[in-house]
Amino acid sequence: MQIFPPPVEPWPTALPRRVGTLARLSPLVRFEQNKSTRKLNLEQHDLRTLALMVLDIVVETMGLASGATREDIAAGLDAVIRSAEREADRSRILELTDLMLDLLMNEAGRRAAFQEEVRVPADGAVQTRMIEFHYLRQVHGQNDEMLYRATVEGINLYTGTLGLDLEDAQTANAAVLKYQIGRGKYREAVVSAKQAVTITTGYEVKLERALRAAERDITQVDWAGEILRMLGEAREHLKTRLASDGEISDAVMAARDDAEEKEWPHIEQLLHHIRDCHQRNSRLHQRIIEANEKWLGEQARQAFRSRTIITLPPDMEARVLRTALGLSLNELGAAQWWELCAGFLGVAIPRFTGSMDFIDMLLAPPRDYERAELPMPEFDVEEIGPSAPRFTEEDHRVVDLSLAAVSGSGRETTISELLAGAREDGMSTHHRTLLYLKVLHGFGEMPDWVKLAGRAFHDDVFSGDDLVLSPIQPMMEEDNDDGI
Repeated sequence: MQIFPPPVEPWPTALPRRVGTLARLSPLVRFEQNKSTRKLNLEQHDLRTLALMVLDIVVETMGLASGATREDIAAGLDAVIRSAEREADRSRILELTDLMLDLLMNEAGRRAAFQEEVRVPADGAVQTRMIEFHYLRQVHGQNDEMLYRATVEGINLYTGTLGLDLEDAQTANAAVLKYQIGRGKYREAVVSAKQAVTITTGYEVKLERALRAAERDITQVDWAGEILRMLGEAREHLKTRLASDGEISDAVMAARDDAEEKEWPHIEQLLHHIRDCHQRNSRLHQRIIEANEKWLGEQARQAFRSRTIITLPPDMEARVLRTALGLSLNELGAAQWWELCAGFLGVAIPRFTGSMDFIDMLLAPPRDYERAELPMPEFDVEEIGPSAPRFTEEDHRVVDLSLAAVSGSGRETTISELLAGAREDGMSTHHRTLLYLKVLHGFGEMPDWVKLAGRAFHDDVFSGDDLVLSPIQPMMEEDNDDGI
């Protein structure tokens, strides 16, 4: 029997996709190349490694919860950061965590999509295309906490499947998994199964994004054409995936009896990940089956909704004001000035003969009717007496004893050391709060006693600039008069 090689994707379709794959890596490369321009000392760290580690943590957390918190990511980066910077403390780890989240969220670009321009041959000429993508998105959790979730591009970057359809990546992963189980390579199969969970999560994100777009505004999607075709393909793909999950699970169960005892923990992990994939695929399959009926309901509901509510206003600062401020007088004609005035002045647009008239109008003093003050309505209010002080005299006495110990020690100490010692001695958070407030009060009123330490600190409750306390005992009697 003659075996033919698999068909090769023709270069006119393969090249743009592969160029786009490389373009989606460009921001990570720029992170590393430009790290010397940042105020933080980053020479010991590879920002590409930290970025991929952040995606690893977020994607792994998405398999168990709605997303990863800032603390989850900092805890995951702890070992990686300390391996390159052994002296890194908690504040340094949080500092680098915030840096990586800002980079991956494109905070410098106001969280807009990363944009990469590529040029590819098409129809005998070179065409310029703009690729837009996100790595992470921020969402609200069940308890209103801020969570980070990876996008499809971020998940693909994490799994090493950039440029592949997630359906193809799932099929390829299942083939590898079956091979490893058949050869008894359970340890390697666990890694492949974890990757299968991740790819399944990415596929779920991809389909959910399309379905939610239709739920927000049915006019923004081609449901009868594109979405129904995608759902049909997804339905068939998930039917195959569910059957494949069952085959893989049966194969593992059959091989468990013949496996050595040392392989049993790996087999249990393998079964856990396979069942997780199966549950996710089942849930998504049910979601797709119900999607068309739900869309018909959205169509009926949105038919009575005003379209003006859906249309978002333009970003006047980014799209109009910044551009206008960069123009010279010679670059603006009458038509351009008219459009600019229309954007800023609304319906009643005065006529201007030139740009100087427009500038004079903006700089003119307010008119008389604009200066007129509107009469303030009288409110029916009830006078409330002064509230009881938050801290009692006994609270002040306990905290003053702690501050007196600083004077008795004869050496300087920092507020971070003082708070840590108070916590170890069993001082309550209420008393430690008063201690912190007294030191802050001393920083403002008694500079000879409290000075800046030149670094930040993070406690379990408090954080901010660390302060140095000299052993000079301050006069604390006036603190009660300041409302502490």
